[in-house]
Amino acid sequence: MASKGPSFPNDSTIPLLVAFALALAFLGVVVAIGLSDGADGAPATAKTSTESLADTTEIIETPRVTLTLDVVGEGRGTVRVAGEPRVCREQCRFQHDRDTSVTIIARAAEGSKFVTWTGGCGGERICTVLLDRSQAATALFSLKTEPVEPVTSTGPDCDDKIDNDADGTIDIEDEECLLGETESPADLVEPPRDETVAPPPVAPVVPPPVVVPPPVVVPPPPPPPPAVIPP
Repeated sequence: MASKGPSFPNDSTIPLLVAFALALAFLGVVVAIGLSDGADGAPATAKTSTESLADTTEIIETPRVTLTLDVVGEGRGTVRVAGEPRVCREQCRFQHDRDTSVTIIARAAEGSKFVTWTGGCGGERICTVLLDRSQAATALFSLKTEPVEPVTSTGPDCDDKIDNDADGTIDIEDEECLLGETESPADLVEPPRDETVAPPPVAPVVPPPVVVPPPVVVPPPPPPPPAVIPP
């Protein structure tokens, strides 16, 4: 019986072994390259589209606009922006992102009243402004006054819807009715004039001047004759 020699692989398995060996060699090269890149630092990777968009967003800043608020008028009050802690009693400015809406509030002080907004806001005390550009709004305050009730007449002339005195006003709109008088046609009659002729003025009587006569001069008496002495 012939002895068996050493066994060799079948010829059909040789290509498989060669392919396996090549795959191991290629894998080793890839691992070696990866370890080399890791030693030098983190591998550079390409940025995704999302990361590129994020970088672009950080570079482009949102434009800012200015909102200017002011207070005018004889009265007193304050203005502010809702959500802001600052309260303004005179002109002040706020910075906001463009194309945002803000609510501004006006509040009158004691003894005053809010009248209206001027500028980029409406007439209400609380107003919303779209800041598509820099804008300004001014609050007008006035002093609070008590309403005065008009005095009206109870006469029939002030409640007949007729312009009795033909002055262009009717009933309580007439001045006489507001003063508590009547809207009577007698108001159109002018008071009679005093046509009495006054007497001419009398000239004052001036007394004649008093004439003082000159003083009477009495001559002195003649001297007596000298006395005769008898012999």
